Amino acid sequence: MSTKQTGSTTEEIILLQPKRVNNITLRLTDDELDTIEEQARKLNLNRSDYLRHQALKSVRRFKPKPLKSLDTLQYRELALIRKELSCQGNNLNQIARALNTLLKMGVPVEIDIARLEQIASESYRATQSILRLQKKHNN
Repeated sequence: MSTKQTGSTTEEIILLQPKRVNNITLRLTDDELDTIEEQARKLNLNRSDYLRHQALKSVRRFKPKPLKSLDTLQYRELALIRKELSCQGNNLNQIARALNTLLKMGVPVEIDIARLEQIASESYRATQSILRLQKKHNN
């Protein structure tokens, strides 16, 4: 609230800030919480005001490095790798779901070690491709 003198009358001007309705949940250790509370006390702020100030101050100072552009070939290769990894992840989830269902039903399960090794090898090759592209892009 602010006051403004106009002639013989004083008007009160109420400055309205937007209502804060969004929450962020944050997990901290006891030591981290103690540190935050101590810093907030030093600045005569409550925890929310202190954390808001710190978070927004950091965002305003942060200047991300400009990204190098990918050429079309690199982009296509990354898209294919992403698609392959997505398919592998989907297959792995389906396998885990089926195994869990069978185990809950008491059905004995046979595991095809050769197939698991093949899947692991494909995943490793995809990861290596990503790392090679990243190294090439950074140079």
